[in-house]
Amino acid sequence: MTRDPRHDVLFEPVTFGPKTMRNRFWASSHSTGYGSERPGTHAAFRGMKAEGGWGVVCTGFCSIHPESDEYPWTSSRLWDEGDVINLGHLTDEIGKHGALSGVQLWYNGMHSPRLESRETARGPSALPSNAFPERNVYAAFADEDDIRAVINMYVLAAQRAEQAGFDIIEISGGDSTIPLQFLERRYNQREDKYGGSLENRARFYIELMTAVKKAVGDRLAVTTRFEVDTVNGDHRIKHFDEGLAFLQLMNKEGAAAAVIHTAVAAVLFVAVSCGLIVVGGLTAFSSAMTEMARAARRDA
Repeated sequence: MTRDPRHDVLFEPVTFGPKTMRNRFWASSHSTGYGSERPGTHAAFRGMKAEGGWGVVCTGFCSIHPESDEYPWTSSRLWDEGDVINLGHLTDEIGKHGALSGVQLWYNGMHSPRLESRETARGPSALPSNAFPERNVYAAFADEDDIRAVINMYVLAAQRAEQAGFDIIEISGGDSTIPLQFLERRYNQREDKYGGSLENRARFYIELMTAVKKAVGDRLAVTTRFEVDTVNGDHRIKHFDEGLAFLQLMNKEGAAAAVIHTAVAAVLFVAVSCGLIVVGGLTAFSSAMTEMARAARRDA
């Protein structure tokens, strides 16, 4: 079958950071339930996607520390050397078919059930989880020492990811993980330099991205998944307001080379998930978001 030439761009390689994708097909971080419990099955499944031609194949969400224990749900993990061995099988399977392997680093703070580790998570404010109101799930207030400790957890997990053979680090800033908890006013009730204005609430996210890029960015591609619009009421991050402003702030600070996965609100305010590589970089993405915001205002 002859390919429509309009689709040729999808099969062109894309370079970001030190890595080059063979095409623009990105199998994003969707979980399967295999995770750390079934590493062989997990490796075979992701390898099958690479064999099918995907340019990048990612794990599901990957817990970086026992404080982000998601049990009874099954995630991948990068807690220790045993996890490095398990995920090394996965990257081997992906790599032998010519695809890049990506891992999504995940710290869920106040929303982590922690029914296995029983450790206490940290967050921007000492609040119970509104995701699990029927359970005693909460986060302790993170002072500045705690913030540095959590960022270091990400750095150590990124270094373990490199040892396991991953090509791409993706910081999860969606699904109300801790970077988004610092950004959202409903979770961030701080009065210090990490709370209040957008610049202050963005400080944790930017410091996190900067630290991970400093640790592995010359060898691995460092990306983030950010929800431009959290679609959860008037208190939300709005794509035409702080969502776009945050992207511009990240670009200004040089903290993110690319925003790869983005949950956006479309013109009809329907939440969609789109895996995208922006040909023109973050400036082109910001322009596209600006046009979307204008369309949303016209149709509101």
